[in-house]
Amino acid sequence: MEHTGEIDPGLQGLLQDQDESAVSVLGEKFLRDKDAADHPPQTVLVLSDKRLYQLGPYYERDASEAFRKAQGTNEVPLSDITEVNTVHIPVSRWISIVGGILLVLGLGILLAGLIDGSGVGLALGLFIGAVWMAVPGGLMLFHARTGGETYLDVTHAGGSLAAPCRAYPENELKAFKTALNDAVHN
Repeated sequence: MEHTGEIDPGLQGLLQDQDESAVSVLGEKFLRDKDAADHPPQTVLVLSDKRLYQLGPYYERDASEAFRKAQGTNEVPLSDITEVNTVHIPVSRWISIVGGILLVLGLGILLAGLIDGSGVGLALGLFIGAVWMAVPGGLMLFHARTGGETYLDVTHAGGSLAAPCRAYPENELKAFKTALNDAVHN
């Protein structure tokens, strides 16, 4: 959501300076869903004319360049931001292979247990076949169909912070990224 100086009263206390004004907010709707500990359920990024503020859960890159989840708040001066990227991490093809194997084996064990008809056969079929193999296998196949995860990654002098893109409408994400790039490069 684009802002022209008008800022949600809940965000007003976030800005450090009196003469600082909000430029753009990503995830403002999540501020309404704060829990009792005052944490939004998804990452909220507030871009001002001087800083980038982050509230709630976010992701940071570790030494292996993988994203790991973190919780808290960050404020980064615009002069410290070095790069703004969209990073896509695809699902490994092994997820779908292992998921398919688990699903087929699980359904086979379930079917064998149902055909056997005894109490032990039914228990083995339901618990080992369905619960321990077919359900996780099906979930792995479902996860593989998502195609992976895309993050809005902001690299700064102190590290990086990222927000998962699927949580935001595409137009809101695009407008925020454009405003952030403009603020960093001007």
